Amino acid sequence: MSNRDIDIWKPSHPNIKTVEWLLSYGGQHTVKPHDVSLIVAAAGFHYRSVHEARRLLVDDKLALTVPNLLKTLFPSVGKKCNTADIRRYLDRFFKNGTPSEDSEVYKTVEVNLDINNAFAPAVVCAAYEVIKRDTSGILAIDETNPLYSMFACHVAYTDPAKQLEELGMHFDFFRQQQGMKVVPPEVQVHKTNADHVHISFPANMKKSVEDLFVSRGKPQQVVLTEAAKNMAFGTYFYPKTKNHPHIDRAFVGLEETTSLEWIVLYQDKIDKNLPLAVKSLNLAGQAFKKQFPNRSILCVANVIETADVTIAQAKFMFPYIVVRKSLWNQFYSPTFAHVITYIRARQVDGP
Repeated sequence: MSNRDIDIWKPSHPNIKTVEWLLSYGGQHTVKPHDVSLIVAAAGFHYRSVHEARRLLVDDKLALTVPNLLKTLFPSVGKKCNTADIRRYLDRFFKNGTPSEDSEVYKTVEVNLDINNAFAPAVVCAAYEVIKRDTSGILAIDETNPLYSMFACHVAYTDPAKQLEELGMHFDFFRQQQGMKVVPPEVQVHKTNADHVHISFPANMKKSVEDLFVSRGKPQQVVLTEAAKNMAFGTYFYPKTKNHPHIDRAFVGLEETTSLEWIVLYQDKIDKNLPLAVKSLNLAGQAFKKQFPNRSILCVANVIETADVTIAQAKFMFPYIVVRKSLWNQFYSPTFAHVITYIRARQVDGP
């Protein structure tokens, strides 16, 4: 053996073009764009899963739906997986931060992690019982599970901006069901004196599509709706109105140690327009603070393409988080960050 240094090569996930090439057998077969969308949803950017999905698509002529793909992929990619250990690892990630490589919880799943510390979507779905066996032993899919909806978004190919909003909503409902906190342990809330802000989701949370802001009067002014003025703990607002003023999502969380209620406001943007997100969230925060002076405000700018350091974020008037590319793994985890990668690629490349 020589004494030369060894450089560790860390391959990146395959991008959209790579996935399309793999699925087409190197250009030998035509693959529909919508099929690519479904396969990325069920297989992620996980090489073995994409390979298996390609086999199903071309060789087995499988009817392409996310449930079919998940049910068929799991027996293959999940052969050597202990789903209880995988669930324990992800629970630890969202509750305590990334497990160290010398920890027991890491060692038990190391063989199932890819080079970017992500699990295949089918394996994660099995770990959280999206995939489970019915009374006859046949694999079935629980399509009511919010984790399923994170992968099986109906607008995944046609409307990337909408998919980003829905991913965020389903991600929140998934974390709420698992007893996880609003702010992941490795994510810092800026403009606050606390080392970490421990906000809990409501124990029972239901979705409302009611608007929180509306334009009225001449000249038009954006004001709170009655639903906003009576914003209750336990309701998750995802307004149905397209281009809803100021916010895309909102709910009331609870800081358990102080019993302080926090109004959590989201702006989801697939581009890098952080200045607009800051302006909108500030306006929403001011309106809610006036209506609820005893509640704190947390602004979450899910602006996935913004730069790591910007002048705009200094203009936030309230505690805030900017979920930018460098924070995807800490906020969503490496396992779910691939969905963001896909959303951005669809926006850039188009259908």
